[in-house]
Amino acid sequence: MSSSRHSHIYYRVGGFQSNFKLKSINPPIPYTAKEIAEALLVQKAGIDLILGVQPCGASYLLLPREDAEAAFHHLFKGYGTPATEYLSLSPIHFEDATAFAAKLTKLANKTTAQKKKKDQDRSHANTQYVLGADPFELTLSGISRANFEYHRLFLRILRDEIERPYDYDIVIPTWLQNTRAVSLAYNLWELDHRPQELRRTDPKVLDIGWTEYALPNPTNPGPIATSTVQAKLSENRLLRAPNYQISQDGIGVSSPSLGVGYSGSLARLPTVILTAESQTSLGIHTLGNGQAARSHLDEGTTLVEHDLLKSHKDHRRSTWLM
Repeated sequence: MSSSRHSHIYYRVGGFQSNFKLKSINPPIPYTAKEIAEALLVQKAGIDLILGVQPCGASYLLLPREDAEAAFHHLFKGYGTPATEYLSLSPIHFEDATAFAAKLTKLANKTTAQKKKKDQDRSHANTQYVLGADPFELTLSGISRANFEYHRLFLRILRDEIERPYDYDIVIPTWLQNTRAVSLAYNLWELDHRPQELRRTDPKVLDIGWTEYALPNPTNPGPIATSTVQAKLSENRLLRAPNYQISQDGIGVSSPSLGVGYSGSLARLPTVILTAESQTSLGIHTLGNGQAARSHLDEGTTLVEHDLLKSHKDHRRSTWLM
């Protein structure tokens, strides 16, 4: 997914530097969460907004300026913020006014007795991300949150649930439906007692496996496994690990030699990797012929961190290639 990121402007809905006008200037009385919700609620079908994540990790509720001014011109002020201020833009839905009001409460900017740092967000939702930091400074929190949101957006696009991609400042590429999805896993030798640096740079891998999936689409909301390959590394065939078992899922197991053909095929299709550990994922691809494997990443692969994959109870590591 590419981005235009040149002219899209968004109004902040509630929270720090909100573009809502005050009901009263003297004294300053802002609109309540309930009043904002009632203004945005359309035919009792919930409230659909845009979630913008800044490079520091702070997030805000947004509306495209043209939509906001057309429907709620009496509520807004200022010029809004450009798409370039956000690391990601993704859809967010609230079922009713109560859920929306709860979110606005978390975004409400808190003031101190001394009223210092008036130009910083002090809300319950964002203080941890902006405290002592520049909101436009790229942080690991910002990268992690934005990557997760892009994953959600990617899935919604595959399911044809995004009516107006430009609302999220993206252009959907023509090759998207040809993208492949693969789940990777591998087992390390648990009894490896070599120094940690050596275990990291030269791991003893017992086997590597991957399953290819049909991507979600409007008629199939979830991925369906189509094939599975398990490759045992011959140089480590004599190594043993406690409680090590090979899972037979009935999809089918191919010979390790197919790994070469599979690796070569990655260069022909765009690939997105969703992974719980970026270093682990890179390590998987650089095992064996490291130079050739890394070239595939450099040429056509996007690495996206995804915390939901950190759910394995064994010593396996998992990634998604999409």
